[in-house]
Amino acid sequence: MEWKDVADTVKTYAPGASALCKVLSLIPGVGTVAAGAQLGIDAITGALGLSSSSTPQEVKAAIQADPQAAFKIMQAENDYKLAVMKEDTRRLELQLNDVQSARTMNTETTKVTGKRDFNLYFLAYLYTVGFFVSTGVMVYLAMQSKLPSDMPQAVIFLLGNLFGCLTAGVTAILQYFFGSSKGSSDKTDLLAKADAIKD
Repeated sequence: MEWKDVADTVKTYAPGASALCKVLSLIPGVGTVAAGAQLGIDAITGALGLSSSSTPQEVKAAIQADPQAAFKIMQAENDYKLAVMKEDTRRLELQLNDVQSARTMNTETTKVTGKRDFNLYFLAYLYTVGFFVSTGVMVYLAMQSKLPSDMPQAVIFLLGNLFGCLTAGVTAILQYFFGSSKGSSDKTDLLAKADAIKD
């Protein structure tokens, strides 16, 4: 028995538990369970009074034997959604802290040396130009039908990775220079310059 079988049982007892049913259905029969899927397992096993290491057979049997299964499954649905929201919030906080750390380092460098870190701007320009050049080349080749049909899969994989890397880099650059805390960063830079003038 697999977790997708448990999802079918959950649908029977609590049709409203759509998020939980979806995540249980996506759990592979073998191999490592992803973090998001583990949140679903923890939610349903916790609501049923089972351990998080319970097997699908044990979970299904507990649902079928419990007269309050529908109520407990809906509780598990709410617990799962809350856990996902907390995990998303934690990841967002880590991303924001990472961006803020980079901005703080740039501000401190400007304060100490009196100069901006031009490596930062050089990499930003390099990634941005590379992104638009590679996008333009691919669009041009596609429009001219000059993309070779027998291109090796390894080359396609490498090009995909390159374009993905450029896209991620440009996204990070936009968040750094034009993100929601850009105004705060600019104000911090101005304060740093003011302190340098006083000194």
